[in-house]
Amino acid sequence: MAAIALIAGLTVGSPTIAEAATCAGINSRTIVTFDYSTGVAVEDIMIDSCKVKTLISKYGVVKDAAGLAGLLGAGFWPAGVTAGALFGWAWNNQSQLIGCSSGGRGVRLRQWAGLITGCYSQ
Repeated sequence: MAAIALIAGLTVGSPTIAEAATCAGINSRTIVTFDYSTGVAVEDIMIDSCKVKTLISKYGVVKDAAGLAGLLGAGFWPAGVTAGALFGWAWNNQSQLIGCSSGGRGVRLRQWAGLITGCYSQ
């Protein structure tokens, strides 16, 4: 009985080692142009590899920015900061992100009215 208590005490008292994911790349957003008459912006966006993986996994089940923000939470950088920039076109955007992040790096993309028009590895 004492041996069981000792083993349980060692198991409970043992520290666990947490492994943080190493993210490649940086996060930033630059508005290149903004058309005040239409409200359409062209933006250069950089997203690290961890956020790209999350974004890719969520794009498959959303059709608009409201759905994406609901799944990821408003605090998730690409959905929260761009406030609807990465909407609709989910199937195209997901495909482009998969292609340009295949090396496990972050991505650098240009988006216009929610459509990724160019995507490159960081």
